[in-house]
Order: sequence, then C-alpha cells, then structure tokens
Amino acid sequence: MTDKTNTMVEAYNAKDLLQALKNQETFIVIKGDYQKDVRNLMDTKLSDKELLGFELGSAGTIGIVAEVFYQIANFFSNEPEEKKQLESRVRGYNMKFNENNEMVLYLRQLDF
Repeated sequence: MTDKTNTMVEAYNAKDLLQALKNQETFIVIKGDYQKDVRNLMDTKLSDKELLGFELGSAGTIGIVAEVFYQIANFFSNEPEEKKQLESRVRGYNMKFNENNEMVLYLRQLDF
C-alpha cells in the first residue's frame, strides 16, 4: 500500500486534473497555463467559511438541500460532461500556492 499523504501529483490539463480528482489525490499541483482555468473552476465553489455559515444557520439541513439542487442543475446543464465532473469533484478541495508560486489543490479535510 502506498502512502499518498505527501505525494504531489501534477496536472497540466483537464484530463490530468480529472484523473487526480477521481483518485482523490491529497495534493495536486496545477502546472503551466492551466492554472488560469483551474482558478476559474475554484471560483465556482463556496469557501469553507461560507459553507460553515450556511450549515450553522440551517442546523445542517441546507447542505442536503443544496446538494439536491446542485445535482439537479448539473443533470440539466448543457456544459460538457468533463466540465461537470470537474466542478463536482473540485468541491472537495481547497487551493493554496506553494513556495514556487504554483497552484496546489489539497483535500479540504486536511484543514480540519
């Protein structure tokens, strides 16, 4: 069994990123010009503080309701399937920049 805890997987395009997200890699380094696309993708999700505010204000029920609405909207969306999968899976990740100023996606659970 391999230890994925400190492994950095590199993603140069949507295909690489989607595979890393499907594998639930702990850290994903976004390389090259693809950083701009991923930045836009990350802007589609709520921050942890925003999510926490909604959850606390609704006694946790808003998360369930929001997921139902998200899945319905995603089902009827005209976006390409790859983009829908990326948007869905990236919600489990947060973003930071490393010492080389490269974008790094990491599992949200590492913040808790």
